[in-house]
Amino acid sequence: MKKEEKSVYVKIGQPNDVRKVMLTSAIDTASIIKYQEDYKSLRQDELKKIKELNTITRSLKILFNKLKSELPDLEEVKIKGIKKVKLKDKGKIKTELKHQVRRIDRDIDDIRRKLQSL
Repeated sequence: MKKEEKSVYVKIGQPNDVRKVMLTSAIDTASIIKYQEDYKSLRQDELKKIKELNTITRSLKILFNKLKSELPDLEEVKIKGIKKVKLKDKGKIKTELKHQVRRIDRDIDDIRRKLQSL
């Protein structure tokens, strides 16, 4: 047997205050989500860079061992002029982050406008 569902209506005292509280909590929630997304993307970037560093380090070790085997035995040789390696995808990641941040900022601004209109 199915129970019949009945609609129940409840009167809310001071609905504007309740609405303001709900919109304020929505702003706080959106800010927390924004912070969490920023943290996730930074963590992913960090992991990608660590992987790149590990692959570069492995290849350097292999090349250094090859070089060492080709050279005659010497006591000590100093290496000069180490070059820096530039990352390629830096700009692409920044633009993606900017788009996400802009979208969340727009959402927060919309909620604030609704809150001010009350």
